[in-house]
Amino acid sequence: MHVYVLGALAVLGLGVYLYTRPPAPVLPLRPEALDANVSAVIQRQIDAVHANPKSGESHGALGVAYEANSLWNEAVESFDNAASLSGDPVWPYRRAVALLSMGEVDEAFDGLLAITRSSPRYAPAHHQLGLLQHESGSFDEAEASFARAAELVPDSPVPLVGLAQVALARQDYGAARDHLQAALQFDPNYKMAHFLLGSAYRGLDQMEKAQRHLTLGQEPVTRFLPDRTAALRGGMIAGLASQLETAGSLLDAGRLEEGLALLEKTRSERPDDVNVLNNLSVAYQKTQQYDRALELLLRLKGIDPGNFAVLINLAECTFQMQRFEESLGYAREAVELSPLVGQAQFALGRALMRLGRLSEAYEALQVTLTLDTRSAEVYLFFAECCLGLERWEEARDSLLEVTRRVPNHLPAQLSLCKVYLRLGQRGEAQKHYERAYELAPTDERVTEMGAFLRRN
Repeated sequence: MHVYVLGALAVLGLGVYLYTRPPAPVLPLRPEALDANVSAVIQRQIDAVHANPKSGESHGALGVAYEANSLWNEAVESFDNAASLSGDPVWPYRRAVALLSMGEVDEAFDGLLAITRSSPRYAPAHHQLGLLQHESGSFDEAEASFARAAELVPDSPVPLVGLAQVALARQDYGAARDHLQAALQFDPNYKMAHFLLGSAYRGLDQMEKAQRHLTLGQEPVTRFLPDRTAALRGGMIAGLASQLETAGSLLDAGRLEEGLALLEKTRSERPDDVNVLNNLSVAYQKTQQYDRALELLLRLKGIDPGNFAVLINLAECTFQMQRFEESLGYAREAVELSPLVGQAQFALGRALMRLGRLSEAYEALQVTLTLDTRSAEVYLFFAECCLGLERWEEARDSLLEVTRRVPNHLPAQLSLCKVYLRLGQRGEAQKHYERAYELAPTDERVTEMGAFLRRN
């Protein structure tokens, strides 16, 4: 009898051991294919799991390391382990995000729906679920998800943009406008909000306002509500492609200091990588650190004298430093390498203009316009060149192209006023002055133009 009891106890003890044994850390599926820096980051997190295997946080951090470097399968499994040890909704949420990156939309949807039920105050899940519902055409459900996210984070513009997307899908342009105007109160530089507001105004047949906001919203990027792993994830991006892609996205989104910090970290790991140094030079220029940019670019030119991107960046950097002869030299080298690339011809024309060589600049900028008809900046420089050469009709046409692309461009509106006066079309001049006044009624240049029109 006692033997059976002891045996039962032994079996029971084994069962308890098996039930409570924590999961092992997830190992990379192909460790031999990993970049050395990525491998080091992941190994540190694996070691942390070994040191504290019952911690959902350690398994979750390992998942973040995998996610940051686009190792999605390992990330999903690690987040599963973290969720089994912790009640924090961030881990099933990151699992759903990783599944979306793998194209597993249905499984991600089910996971997000489960989070909104088990953790109804977790706003990122409501917002992400709303995006999927909107994409599938479930507008009532999407509206409810975005509204709940907006209620939970009332100081964020992100859910308001979601509500506007639903309103646009229903062609309720007035409601979309109201949501987007509220979003822009939180963040006036939110490109997606501007882009969608342009669409709303177009639906309301307010075309001038529509064009203005569509221009401000060029190259919009979808935003998500941040979760507490955002900073951790940024610090674990170790693969070069991931680092450069993330840094570029940050710079394009106007998050200059974050993008610069990531590139400087990448440079510390790869001090001689040409791509890293070139991208870092661009970041320095965007943050107006031209001396540091020039130092890097000259070093790169010594390594690879025929690198087109380096030559273009040197022409831009020295132009911004008002070293126009040097800028011209680099632009000429770029044109010799790639005469049919608009960037090179534009760099050449712009430098020639600043050196007062307008006839040569005119030729280079004409070539640029045959290669790139999208850039308002090219049209603006060409118009300035035409003004200097007293080619009034060409200046007018080019300035009109600028205002079609950027309706609120104050210098272009004022220049059109001057051009139309030269052409003897006072009514058109008055119209563009009134537009300039609408844009900036207290601007000194607008005041001077108004006084000139009243005197003449």
